[in-house]
Amino acid sequence: MVSSSATWANPREERGPPTKLSSEVGCRDGIIPPMKTVSRAGVRHPLILDCQNYESSIESLARAYGTKVSKLERFLSALDLEREYELRSISVTEDYYLVDQFRAKFGEPSHAWDRICWFHLTRVPEGTDFSEGLLPLRLSLEKAWKTVEAAQSEKRRRAILRRLRRVGVPDFQYKLKVGVPLHDGPYAMLVREAAFQSSSIHNHDYLRTPEIVEDICNGFKNHCGESILVETLNALKPCIVKFEDSTDAEDLHLMRVLLYYCWLKCRGEDLCDLANTCFDGRGRIIPRSAIQSIEFV
Repeated sequence: MVSSSATWANPREERGPPTKLSSEVGCRDGIIPPMKTVSRAGVRHPLILDCQNYESSIESLARAYGTKVSKLERFLSALDLEREYELRSISVTEDYYLVDQFRAKFGEPSHAWDRICWFHLTRVPEGTDFSEGLLPLRLSLEKAWKTVEAAQSEKRRRAILRRLRRVGVPDFQYKLKVGVPLHDGPYAMLVREAAFQSSSIHNHDYLRTPEIVEDICNGFKNHCGESILVETLNALKPCIVKFEDSTDAEDLHLMRVLLYYCWLKCRGEDLCDLANTCFDGRGRIIPRSAIQSIEFV
């Protein structure tokens, strides 16, 4: 589950900037061999996986394998997985089978990624600069409450929200998340395009409604029978925060997702859940220095 509920930052008036499998791609213990990219002058350049778009994705794949984009595209475009499954008895899902076929053609990657670009999806007040970074839920919850309250035009509704904050929110999802480290986040997606394909990948639309905001609004409706969701969302802007992190840089699940995403794009297929994966900050702050861009869409 990806949640943008745990990353609220104040507008500018406040201060501050999967499973590893040993059989995948023939890598021992499921880890890409840590070979490094070195320039002619001997200066090491970091290798970054960036799924900002298809072009950056296929280029990331080409750099990892030390090959040309054109060679990758010819292979991926020609591989008809549907036909393969019709002709053969294949016991694994398409993404795993694609990895096997790709390995047979290109071997193991010659370079390991040093950092991964991730895309955090949320909806925040216009002008939010994330000066405190991307915050886990335990640190951002109070900001979310203040944001929902500030969005209300009626004083009566603001007073009800303050009371609910004190006495408790009558909403199951809110109670499930708040105070539970498992849901602390912050969260993000690997493939930026997935932000606009929530139905195709069977995911929550975080650009429309951050989960914790929706939970607060649902609790308000359960309490007094009035909906404040639309008014709240109208006061916020959808936002994509791109940041870099090295935590999962050697996870081969990323390679599997990248390959499948590039294959879909080469074949002109629609995006699906196999072409994306998620980042879980597990309660740590993503510092402002790691943020590469803040995009209101």
